[in-house]
Amino acid sequence: MTDLAARLADARTKADISQEVLSRAAGLSSRLVGMIERGTRPNPGLNTITSLAEVLGVKVAWLISGEGAEPKVKALRLAGEAAQAKVDAAKRAAKGRAA
Repeated sequence: MTDLAARLADARTKADISQEVLSRAAGLSSRLVGMIERGTRPNPGLNTITSLAEVLGVKVAWLISGEGAEPKVKALRLAGEAAQAKVDAAKRAAKGRAA
């Protein structure tokens, strides 16, 4: 992978989650995640990158520079399932509070 944008998009796709799910699970806006993936926000802050890496279950160094081994698809899928479950639980909780 050549850059942060490509590594993030590839990891998210392999995790089988949308930008919206990734952004919600990371506590970020989906617009920001889209901008990072398109390369229009080439230097996001370390806190942003750390949040994305945590949700995807990848190392920050790999996400930033490609340093180290590329994450396994199975691990990314598991991280994606966990992110989706986190977002679904938050939606259920919000719906319960609104009722």
